[in-house]
Amino acid sequence: MSDIFSLLVGKSSLQRRKAAKKAGQSVFSAEERSKLCKALGEALWIEENTSAWEARCEIIRAIRKQLCFCLQSALFERYVKENKDCEMVSMEAVHTYLALYGDRDSAIEWIFDFIDVGSDAQIEGVLNFLGYERVVLDPEKADILINKFFNFGSNRSTGFTDPRYGLAAACAGWSGNLVESFLKSCLGSNDQPLIYVASNSLKKKYVRLR
Repeated sequence: MSDIFSLLVGKSSLQRRKAAKKAGQSVFSAEERSKLCKALGEALWIEENTSAWEARCEIIRAIRKQLCFCLQSALFERYVKENKDCEMVSMEAVHTYLALYGDRDSAIEWIFDFIDVGSDAQIEGVLNFLGYERVVLDPEKADILINKFFNFGSNRSTGFTDPRYGLAAACAGWSGNLVESFLKSCLGSNDQPLIYVASNSLKKKYVRLR
């Protein structure tokens, strides 16, 4: 535990990234987790003005996995509202911001206010939240989201993953009218992880996500 703390607030971005990954995978007591969340907040602040976006992503993932609710507001102000960082950081920040909502209904309400103004990377973060957290929407809301993002990412550059991955994963628990047709369309993607997830969601089966 002490090693993680010292590395999180040390001088090396690489070591900070490794420490954050370890922190996200570890189990802590309530007291330790409280201290860890403060250290993760400090680590994120240290990394704000560096070029090490991978370290920021790992720190933000650790904040999500350890449910550091005390950092939700800071995440919103620095990485969601301003949205000045790289796309990967923006995506992870939105996913984590939503995961830290204490009330799932409030998170869903926020999503429907946000989907018309968020960047593509932020929207992918929203869809990942729905899939990774296995959020179940009522059929009407499910159809609204699927209709809006049915072809999301169709114009992406070669080599980029299909951003509908999280949406397809969430569909395992949805029953809207568009669910089946959307998932079948995903099977035509050139993104193998999406095809795997979509094929299982057609069977109403949640799978371990990447």
